Amino acid sequence: MLASAPLPHRSVTGLAASLVIGLCTLAGTPAAQAQAWPSGPVEMVVPFPPGGSFDAVARTFARLLEAKVKQPVVVQAKPGGSFVIGLSSVQAAPANGQSFYYGPVTPVTVHPHWMKTLPFGKDSFVPVCQAFENTFVLVAGPESRYSRFADVVAASKTGPVNYAHPGVSSSPHLAAAELFGKAGVQAVDIPYKGEPAIQQELIGKQIELAIVTAATVADFPAVKSLMVFADRRLPSLPNTPTAKELGFNVTPSGYGGVFVRAGTPPAVIRQLESSCKDVLAEPELQDLVRRFSQRAEFLDSKAFGARIDADHASKAELLKTVKLDR
Repeated sequence: MLASAPLPHRSVTGLAASLVIGLCTLAGTPAAQAQAWPSGPVEMVVPFPPGGSFDAVARTFARLLEAKVKQPVVVQAKPGGSFVIGLSSVQAAPANGQSFYYGPVTPVTVHPHWMKTLPFGKDSFVPVCQAFENTFVLVAGPESRYSRFADVVAASKTGPVNYAHPGVSSSPHLAAAELFGKAGVQAVDIPYKGEPAIQQELIGKQIELAIVTAATVADFPAVKSLMVFADRRLPSLPNTPTAKELGFNVTPSGYGGVFVRAGTPPAVIRQLESSCKDVLAEPELQDLVRRFSQRAEFLDSKAFGARIDADHASKAELLKTVKLDR
């Protein structure tokens, strides 16, 4: 019987070194790394229909983000349901940051207070970064009987005035409701799926009055601007008085940003937050939002979340005076 060949001698120190090298090799593999993001194409859910200023800014954001992360960023327009449809689709996706919401905060600051069948709650999502802020303007159609806000007040003395807004409980809707309540204006609101539809109805004379973002006014110079919801007049609308100038302390803004599903790994949130900051600093995006009379001011996850918490509390008080049930 032949003797077995002796095993090569390996010292304890050598074995330890081999184990360290092996563990380091494993740690370098995707499975052992901190959650890498993105791991493939990214879905960016936008709760507005294609077309219009919001869509233009969102698509520019997506394109610049794609260049940063080196993966496709696909914009999915999912309008309707006062933004609930879009945010619900992100809730239904895996909690890995591959699908995120880019839109207004109202589904988490307003809807939980009044929607009885809302499929999610305020804490179902993590606010990653603030990405935009809009100023609202009360406008009338080019051939409308309204040329000043005083005309709207006078018309309401003989019966309710109708006005359009881009969605029930949206920031523009609540701004108008608060204004008309303080001004004693009888008003009936008409919800639309986004501002492009409102613009078409103003042109077609189907509606006379609407509340829209300053960006829509920039796209539609023929519209008559009656009031700006801001502390000071907009450079783009120097002849349009503010609500405060007319005696109404109503200065809301439509802000929003990026949200992911609760449960998304912190490492993924940090990477998306950092990428958001880089994109918002791009001159191309800043130039575009200025052209639309918008702002693209970055807030990190902590600051954005704190603003949302405060807004959530204030909207609870406002909604005690505004009827939203449909």
